[in-house]
Amino acid sequence: MLNEKESIKDLKKDYKANNSYVDNKQLSLNDYTCENGSLIVNLKDNLLNTLSEGKHTLRIDFTDGSISSDFTIKERSKPSTDRHIYPKTGIEK
Repeated sequence: MLNEKESIKDLKKDYKANNSYVDNKQLSLNDYTCENGSLIVNLKDNLLNTLSEGKHTLRIDFTDGSISSDFTIKERSKPSTDRHIYPKTGIEK
């Protein structure tokens, strides 16, 4: 989530982004949500799951300029392959 505001006046401002990008690739409206009050951008899982591990840049263009923020995708946890034996039942899973 990117939350950007310049001043208390921004709490009443309705941001209208022209275009949004991650790593210079234009995003669709299915990739993120925005909230009024300050600029709050939530990247959706369908986008985040396509990004490789490492540093990425989100850029949002407006009529009067742009903002950008770097974020990092960390290593995704892998499902456990450990087998467990439950002592009371002897059931192995």
